[in-house]
Amino acid sequence: MILQLSLIEGRAYEMAHSAKSFEPWVAWRPCEPATAELAFSRMKARLPVLFGSSALISARDSTLPFYREHELVELVINRQHNATNVYLLHGDRRTGWLAGTSAPIHAINNFESLELTDATAESYLRFFLCFLQADDGFFELTESAEEFPDVPGDSPEVMAKRAALREALLPLRGEGVEDERWIFRGTVAYQGWLYGARFSVDRIGEVTMEDDEPLVTSRPQL
Repeated sequence: MILQLSLIEGRAYEMAHSAKSFEPWVAWRPCEPATAELAFSRMKARLPVLFGSSALISARDSTLPFYREHELVELVINRQHNATNVYLLHGDRRTGWLAGTSAPIHAINNFESLELTDATAESYLRFFLCFLQADDGFFELTESAEEFPDVPGDSPEVMAKRAALREALLPLRGEGVEDERWIFRGTVAYQGWLYGARFSVDRIGEVTMEDDEPLVTSRPQL
């Protein structure tokens, strides 16, 4: 788990985030020092209360197949004596903080005149969900039955619940195009529950969760 700095209703929060959320659509590499310093300086200038007294520890970045001018940048900063991760969409002319809402993503989409394709729609949806959160945490795609292994000593009831989780799990998959929107189905973990969800994505990056159905209680209750 990593500690990610987010902003909800004007308040800063440090929330646990699973590193697995970045697989398989991110290919991290060391970030050029000049790029990291520019991105960090922009955040310090824009939000001095949050970032003014912080220090940059390390940085890495990754290209994203659906953006031409912006890359995903991960900054690890020392904030109030904690190592905290900050995620940005960074380009030569603009830097947006991925602070837990869709607004900075849509701002970059508009700036770049985003045009998704059959080849990029799924990666975009993974990216979008990875950085979307509500008051109680992130929405995390859950795709592997290996996340729910049997543990020696568990009761038959708990083992049966884990087996039900593994059976209900649906890895993200595309289901074609409807009304000029790509349709996907998958399993999302949020607030200790698993949901079977249906998503639609349009060509300019608008994502809609069209329906969701609670499956069975997730890991925190096991």
